[in-house]
Amino acid sequence: MDVAFPSMRDMNRVFEVLASLRDIIEERPLSPVPPPWCEARGWTEALLRLSDEQVAHCEEHGLAACLPELAGAPSDLVELGRNVLELTVVPAWSGPTSGAGRREKLVAQRKLAQIDRLVEHARELAASSNRIVDFGCGRGHLTRLSAASWDKPAVGLEYDEALVHTASALAKGFRATYVRCDARRQRPKLQPDDLAVGLHACGELGDLLVELSAKAGAKVLLVSCCPQKRAASVREPLSMAARHYGLRFEREVLGLANLTHRRECLAAPLAEVQAARERRYAVGLLLRARGHEHSAVRPMRGLSRRFSYLDLATLATAALARCGDTPPTQGELSKVQARAKVEHAVLRRLGLPRNMLSRLLELGVVLDRAACLAEAGCEVRVAAAFDTEVSPRNLVLLSQLSGTSVLPW
Repeated sequence: MDVAFPSMRDMNRVFEVLASLRDIIEERPLSPVPPPWCEARGWTEALLRLSDEQVAHCEEHGLAACLPELAGAPSDLVELGRNVLELTVVPAWSGPTSGAGRREKLVAQRKLAQIDRLVEHARELAASSNRIVDFGCGRGHLTRLSAASWDKPAVGLEYDEALVHTASALAKGFRATYVRCDARRQRPKLQPDDLAVGLHACGELGDLLVELSAKAGAKVLLVSCCPQKRAASVREPLSMAARHYGLRFEREVLGLANLTHRRECLAAPLAEVQAARERRYAVGLLLRARGHEHSAVRPMRGLSRRFSYLDLATLATAALARCGDTPPTQGELSKVQARAKVEHAVLRRLGLPRNMLSRLLELGVVLDRAACLAEAGCEVRVAAAFDTEVSPRNLVLLSQLSGTSVLPW
C-alpha cells in the first residue's frame, strides 16, 4: 500500500475531537432560534451578521477555509476551523490513472474513472487474493472489470434481483458471477484469501463488509458512502477505540457526512440547491399551519427529492395530498414563502459551524472501520482515491492481515 495513514495517533485525535463536538454534530438548526451550542460558545452574533455573499462563499468552500478572511470571527471558531482542516487532510493516491478517458459500454464516465483508479491501485492486494467478493455490486461493473483486469474470479452480491439479471447479462465471457443476496440477513462467508470490495457500499453494508472481513482475515478495498443508510436508528461503533470515545450516532445525524462544499452539487448548482431547501422549509411551515406537525419535521417524506426543484405550489400540493389534505391557497403560499425567505437565511448562517464538520464525521466513520480491522490484526490504510469532481465520496479503506499489527490498540 502506497500511503502511510492513519497512525494510532491520527485515529485517536479524530475520535477525541468528534467526541468533544457531539453537541454541534447532533443538533442541526431547524428553526431560527439559535441552538444551545451556538449560544454557549458565543458564535450567534458573528454568524448572523454575515452577508449573503459571505454565506454563499462559506457554503461553497467550507466555513473552515473561509474563517481566516472573516473579520470579527470568534477566535475559538477560527481555531476549530484550523483544527478541522488539519485533521481532515488525507493522503491522495499519486499518479494519473492509466487509460484515462477510455470508454466502456454502459458504464458512466465518472463511474469508470472510479473503477479504473481502484483497479490500478489495488493490484498488489488483488495479486495475493484468490477471489474478489463485491458487496452491493449493482450492475456489476466493478465486479466484471476487476475480474478482467486482475485475472481473478469474482462474485457480485446484490439485493435487487433486476440488477443481478443485468449484471449477469453484461458479464458473459468474464470470470464474474452474481448472486442475489440480502447481506444483512444472509451473511456471506468470506475466506482469508478473499478480497472484499465495495465501491460506495452504503451505510450498514459497508460496516458489514468490514466486520466479516475482520472475522475472516480477508483483505478489504472499500470506498464508503451514505453512513446513514441503515435499518437501525443508531450506528454503534465497530471498534473498541471508537466505543471508548462514545462515538455512537443517530441515523439522522449521520446524514451530515454526505454534505460536500462545492459550487456544483450532484443534483444542481449550489444556488439551486439552497433555493430548493428554502422551498422545503416553506412546505414545513405550511404543514405546521395546517396541523400536520409530525409531517412538518420531514416535509419531503414519501416524495422524490426532485419535487424540491419544482415550484412551491406543486411541492406543497404534493406534500398536503400525502397527508390527505387539500391544496394550498395562494394566500397560504405567499405567507409561508415570505416567512421562509427570512427564516431560512438565518438557518443557513446558524448551520455553517455544523456543516463545517461534515468531512470530519465522514472520516470518523471510515477510521472506526479501520480501527476495527486493526484490532483484528490487520494493517490498514486510508486515502483519497480520486478527485472530488469524480466523486466527493472518495475515502478508500484498504486492509490486509499483518504479522504484527502496526496499529495495536
